[in-house]
Amino acid sequence: MPFVLPVLFRLLGINAGPGTKMTPYSVRTARRGRHTIGENGIINCYFSFDRPEAQIKIGRDCYIGKSHLVAADRISIGNDVVISWGVTIVDHLAFSRLAAAS
Repeated sequence: MPFVLPVLFRLLGINAGPGTKMTPYSVRTARRGRHTIGENGIINCYFSFDRPEAQIKIGRDCYIGKSHLVAADRISIGNDVVISWGVTIVDHLAFSRLAAAS
């Protein structure tokens, strides 16, 4: 999997600790919102921010495979966490409001 050079993603406004590696689409989507990423991680996920004030925080030494993080308010992932590919993490239940309206 190709990674973006750390100097480039920091120039693009990515708030990531030293030693962190990110894929191009992780860098592209993280730029759209407020985030903090700890050191020595491998980040290969897609970020979605449903509201301008939404936040995503990822701790140190985390591996996040090809997944999707969707924040309306806040998602916080601790240190030393592994998230495999194909996982979607959402901090709200937008679909339940749609079901209740029908």
